[in-house]
Amino acid sequence: MGRERAGAVNGAVDCGLVAAVRAARSVPVMLRWSRDGDLRRRRTSIICQLSFTTATDLGLLSACIDANLDDRDFFIR
Repeated sequence: MGRERAGAVNGAVDCGLVAAVRAARSVPVMLRWSRDGDLRRRRTSIICQLSFTTATDLGLLSACIDANLDDRDFFIR
């Protein structure tokens, strides 16, 4: 298995690295969605990090929750 590239092993991309890059790029989108008129986007902005466990961006989570504190909809609460 000759050549190895940075961030790849045997041609397979390091999923953790890809996830981190995608997460960093998604922050502005999630902040925008947290104030969107569409309930599903606002909810997604809050729950998008469920699988991150200890890697959860608490600042992003707080900002998305704060943006929806006045919403009384069941799926936001």
